Amino acid sequence: MKSKLIIFIIPLLVVSVIAPPAFATEPAITKEQASKISESCSATRQSLKNLQRADSRARTYFGAIYETVSSKYLKPMNLRLVNNDISSPDLIDLQTSLAAARLDFSDDFIAYSKTLEELISIDCRLEPENFYKKLIITREKRAKVAADVKTINGFLTSIVKHAEKLKESLK
Repeated sequence: MKSKLIIFIIPLLVVSVIAPPAFATEPAITKEQASKISESCSATRQSLKNLQRADSRARTYFGAIYETVSSKYLKPMNLRLVNNDISSPDLIDLQTSLAAARLDFSDDFIAYSKTLEELISIDCRLEPENFYKKLIITREKRAKVAADVKTINGFLTSIVKHAEKLKESLK
């Protein structure tokens, strides 16, 4: 009986020493931070509403640019190349990558927009901790949207470079 107990306890001790328990803790805010959030709540919420409007306009603007480049420039150019028996796998790959990146941008923006709406609806005077937690999540989602924009802009730059290179090779 004693040997069975030792066989059970030794692995338990080894595991507890080697791998201490990891708890997912969110950064707690101090009372001073909570107080500052509560005090500036109305101004903060107004700033977030202004940001929401600006982001919505920016999404519409960028979405229109991405759609125009895709439907009025890249797709017609690739179709014309195919009709003239010219192969440009790089441009076809860029067209596919741009379409996938546009979908990611759209999905990520919708997720960010919903989170921002939830953040704005929290009364930060009464719930500064919840407001702060949601603010962190919203920032992360907004950073993801910014990364999507950067990726798409990289694709747009590559498209122009490949088109110029193709133009030079056709001369």
